[in-house]
Amino acid sequence: MKITKAILPVAGKGTRVMPLTLHQPKGMIAVADKPLVHHVIDELVMSGIKEVTIVMGPDQIVFKKYLNYIAREHAWNSAKINFAVQNKPLGDGDAIYSAKKFIKKGEPFLVAFCDDIFSRAEKTLPKILDHFSKKQAPVVMLVEVPHNSVNKYGVVRIEEKINNIYSVAGIVEKPNISAAPSNLIMPGRYALPYSIFGYLEKLYSSPRSPEVRLANALELYINDFKKIWGFKTQNTRFDCGSKEGLIQAQAHFASIHPYSQNFRRKTLK
Repeated sequence: MKITKAILPVAGKGTRVMPLTLHQPKGMIAVADKPLVHHVIDELVMSGIKEVTIVMGPDQIVFKKYLNYIAREHAWNSAKINFAVQNKPLGDGDAIYSAKKFIKKGEPFLVAFCDDIFSRAEKTLPKILDHFSKKQAPVVMLVEVPHNSVNKYGVVRIEEKINNIYSVAGIVEKPNISAAPSNLIMPGRYALPYSIFGYLEKLYSSPRSPEVRLANALELYINDFKKIWGFKTQNTRFDCGSKEGLIQAQAHFASIHPYSQNFRRKTLK
């Protein structure tokens, strides 16, 4: 089945980038002339997604106001925008489950997060969607990070590499640097089968953690089906859940914006 729908959770508190998030949600932080949520929806629509469900917190009405305004300006006239509410901060898996009513039974879907944006984003996501249509199993985006930073992320254990796609045999959340199974992490783009909702449901009754995490649901999937798949992007990743990543993203996207290019041309005359 072809993926045409996406879930975009934006209810996170953004504690790593405070005080920027004391007066606005993290997804509304501007990079160049658009907030993060706008960058991600552009990426989704350019990749062929026709329907996006935004999962926001109960007090984050600003997302609805902004996206309704942009939709009226025909920025995404080929895509439908829905809104769901995550009532309590119970983890990214709970946010995804909050959007279940917008996904038909048996229908696969994409999950994207605003924490990461990419240069030339439209080059990678279609490949992930294409691999999903062939595998009919979870396909996650992978990115290589320095070994000394793997303890910040969910790190994958690779079983083998076949024609530029990786067979993922396990996921380790924030491992010790010396014990990390690789330096490949999952930066927040996931093509998923509908069955992942069943694995999220199991986590609500699990004593392991008070939060429902997508990574844990993928671990349960691996335990049953033995593998998921990963596709490594070659595009530059900007970790916008950190201040360093935000500044790097600002520098990159501002430098390629037409306003900046026009300004440079005028000042160089």
